[in-house]
Amino acid sequence: MLELKDKLKAEKDLTNEETKENTKNNVEYSSDAADALQILGYSRKDIDFVLKKINSSLSTEEIIKQALKLLS
Repeated sequence: MLELKDKLKAEKDLTNEETKENTKNNVEYSSDAADALQILGYSRKDIDFVLKKINSSLSTEEIIKQALKLLS
């Protein structure tokens, strides 16, 4: 049982690290998309509103495409 407990703990730690990394990447994509939309002249308020509606696990390009559709 002790051996299994250690293996489960190690697996849980790996899963937590992967989740943290994915979340970090999603925030970076959203940030990059927000910056691009702001350069195009959209207000930060509108950008934040639209980005909340979009799946942040998409690529930056897809986030921008969907945001532009929602903003137009």
